[in-house]
Amino acid sequence: MSYADISGYWMRRRNNFLGRWIRHGGFWPDPKLRLFRKGSGQFENRAVHEDVRLSGKEGRLLDGALLHHSYPTLADYIDHMNHYSSLGAGMTVAKGRRGFSLFNIVMRPIATFIYNYFFRLGFLDGREGLLLHLYHASYVSWKYAKAWELARKNEPT
Repeated sequence: MSYADISGYWMRRRNNFLGRWIRHGGFWPDPKLRLFRKGSGQFENRAVHEDVRLSGKEGRLLDGALLHHSYPTLADYIDHMNHYSSLGAGMTVAKGRRGFSLFNIVMRPIATFIYNYFFRLGFLDGREGLLLHLYHASYVSWKYAKAWELARKNEPT
């Protein structure tokens, strides 16, 4: 297959959290489809975590990485996750999930933390890895709690 046959390329993304490059827990290599021919890729119409839908063949760039200096402070991360959890809650309610779910608000975040921190070796990223995975799990809880709150506000009284 030649370069002319490829419509888009997946690139690795290296995430920096609190000044540390995160190498475990699902945050590396963090592949993203970010380089694509004009007209062959389109971002999904979603409020958060948009992906590119590509028409055509995909390739992978094996060298280098996008450097993602996303969260230099905990306040930046918490503010961002607060905003994303609100957007995610709206998407969740739009899908029809409306009830209070102990599983989604309590158990899913715990499972997310255990999976990413222990099984995907997030603990190898030191204190920054602990904080990243702890607060990421909190984001999951916030999203489902906010979905319940949003659905409750939209219910007829």
